[in-house]
Amino acid sequence: MLKIVDDPEAILKYQQRLVKTLKPYWDEKIPVKIGHPGANFAAKIFYSMELGLWMYSRAEEGFFWNAFGTGRPREGASLSITCEINFPTRGIDRKIGGGLAKDGKGRIYVVHRGKIGGGKKGVGKALFEKHYRGVWAVMEDGDAETPVALIGALSTPRFIRQLVSFVRKVDRIKGLSAPASPQLEIGFEEGSFSEEFTGMRYCELERDLERESDYVLVVSDLASSLTRRGLRVRNDSVRDL
Repeated sequence: MLKIVDDPEAILKYQQRLVKTLKPYWDEKIPVKIGHPGANFAAKIFYSMELGLWMYSRAEEGFFWNAFGTGRPREGASLSITCEINFPTRGIDRKIGGGLAKDGKGRIYVVHRGKIGGGKKGVGKALFEKHYRGVWAVMEDGDAETPVALIGALSTPRFIRQLVSFVRKVDRIKGLSAPASPQLEIGFEEGSFSEEFTGMRYCELERDLERESDYVLVVSDLASSLTRRGLRVRNDSVRDL
């Protein structure tokens, strides 16, 4: 079982590793406003053309704030945050969505409790738990055991792709809170593919969570390869591809 990392020195170390891992991908530093009308502030975000993401990170009182968004923003734009992956600076704070966890082999994972926001009605933890398809694990969370979404293993070279995949999933989940438009619906006969699992991976047998974190990447890459060969791909309620 995963165990939450609550030592302040370890949390600082892994927060710095997260930022350092992302640093080589940033192409631009863009001045923007973050927040919403009436409650925003000026900031300079980092943007990566390769990842298609922007990030803003700083230390706040009691936690490290890591905010992510999709697409390249224009200079001076007011941005809404797609996803926050924050860590408490010390101890355990279950009000904070992100977290760091260690497995029995000492590997460090970035996890998320499913607390998503954004100021829109219907966006929250319940929406995330209903629609998120990915690796779930139980984490020893102090005196509790908490189901968490596994973003990825921080030390693997594939972590960046796992992080990008998670942020994009949150972006899609937030879009589900809006009323569906008939013009955007795709009939089942047409078939479609999304990189999410079709079912929740959630059981505490002997597991290799590092390998499980790669599963979405494997399925997505296979789907892309088949598509380039001119084949049509989709997933349904019982098959991921």
